[in-house]
Amino acid sequence: MVAMITELIEEEARAGRYDPPVEPAVLGYAIVRLAEAFLFNDAALGSRGDLDRLREVEAALLHVAP
Repeated sequence: MVAMITELIEEEARAGRYDPPVEPAVLGYAIVRLAEAFLFNDAALGSRGDLDRLREVEAALLHVAP
């Protein structure tokens, strides 16, 4: 999953449509781990399964509009 997300980020960067704020591999890893936390295991925040909140946080991480 990390490799797939990283490749999407790299494709967008190569096409000039996106300038990643950090290395694509680091960003890809962070996106996947963040999704795992929101989808499966973040009882501390009470955000398990909160896809809308996940989109907001990922958009902030990517520096794009949600």
